[in-house]
Amino acid sequence: LPAYRTGAYVGTGTNHAACFSSGCTPAQQAAMDLYLWNQANASLLPSGQGVVCVDSTPNDGTPAAPACDGVVGANLAVKIWWDDDRSGSPTQRFVQGVRP
Repeated sequence: LPAYRTGAYVGTGTNHAACFSSGCTPAQQAAMDLYLWNQANASLLPSGQGVVCVDSTPNDGTPAAPACDGVVGANLAVKIWWDDDRSGSPTQRFVQGVRP
């Protein structure tokens, strides 16, 4: 199964530095991709973080609970949250649907 269908792009990701030197599994690569993407999100947006998941109702969820339902046949959802008013809580959300 593709990594996005198994939930590999939900969460914070993991720094698998070995992916750069000695290779890694597809799941480790997905975790590394997510980690690096969220590092970039956090550097560009206040408290920025995101997920990529299968979701039939993409306009919901929070960073802590992205509400990805994994419904077979549903599109991918790229969800990004950030703290637009800098209140300490990332409540601003952007969602883009993607058809693989």
